[in-house]
Amino acid sequence: MGRARLPTPERRLRKKLSHEAWKAKNWDYYVEQKRLLSSRPAYKAVRKARYQARKALGPEESFFLCSSVE
Repeated sequence: MGRARLPTPERRLRKKLSHEAWKAKNWDYYVEQKRLLSSRPAYKAVRKARYQARKALGPEESFFLCSSVE
């Protein structure tokens, strides 16, 4: 029933383009929400813990940790 699903790469591309179009249209709202969410104490605590963990590992290990996660 209905139309056939698009192949995965095409679906992902369409979703990404749709997301980017929404973000461009609602830029002020997007930036405000990003600012509000990034300033939450819980988020800052997680970031601080992640920073401390990377700092404790040393430069070589933290580089590989960052590159594999992001």
